[in-house]
Amino acid sequence: MQTIPDGFTAYTDQTFPVTLTDSDTIIFEKHITNDNAGPGTYYLDTTATLTEKDTNEIRTDTASVTITVFESYGSEPDEPEPYEGLSHGYWKNHIYSWIDYNPDDKINSIFDRTASSPYTNIGELTLLQVLNYKGGDDIQDAAGILLRQAVAALLNAAHPDINYPLTEEEIISMVNDALDTENRDDILSLAEELDEYNNLGATL
Repeated sequence: MQTIPDGFTAYTDQTFPVTLTDSDTIIFEKHITNDNAGPGTYYLDTTATLTEKDTNEIRTDTASVTITVFESYGSEPDEPEPYEGLSHGYWKNHIYSWIDYNPDDKINSIFDRTASSPYTNIGELTLLQVLNYKGGDDIQDAAGILLRQAVAALLNAAHPDINYPLTEEEIISMVNDALDTENRDDILSLAEELDEYNNLGATL
């Protein structure tokens, strides 16, 4: 017999009758399933009764199992907050929403790679100027397209009310690495990635 706490189901896959082994030990398994028990400590008491076929001798033994159900058991995992991001167009028209950065900050004060060739000209631009960058066909224009998205990405990441996919440190590192390749395709590829993040949407 057994006493099963509320909220659990106990069952065994043992086949009966059983045969006593040479070690005078009988082992069987009992499985316990938590159906709807909440957090807490529970006790399962079981008494096993065996009747020897030849002598009709009855033998019993008991076992007590302590079951601990933790607070998180059975609860649905929290849904992750959706990522957010606002476009470079938003940031150039909403300067009052900027956090930690100023419109007059120079690009080369944030992205080190723009302090040297072939990006020195664009490195001298301010953040606001880069947000208005129109683009072009050469490597420096590709850098401008990337930096336009990168500045928007930084402003998104810095804002406490925007759940942006990247940190400021990650953005700066990724942009410097892309610029370091001096490969237009690589630079524009990162610009496209940041553009997607910057158009996830958010409400401020």
